Amino acid sequence: MKRFRHGPQGAAKPGLLDASGALHDRAGVIADITPATLRPDSMSRLATLDPATLPLVPAGACLGACSS
Repeated sequence: MKRFRHGPQGAAKPGLLDASGALHDRAGVIADITPATLRPDSMSRLATLDPATLPLVPAGACLGACSS
């Protein structure tokens, strides 16, 4: 699972790159990518999500690193 942020600077949302290369929005599942989100228990929970159930990131969206 690869993580990224998408959207305008200062209002970026968390995203997920699936195995086929599609970009999905995870804002409905987690508010942001934080140290707490990256803990093993949280990562295990997120790994159970089916990316196909998450909305796609709009084409042309600004992409950024998952954390700063």
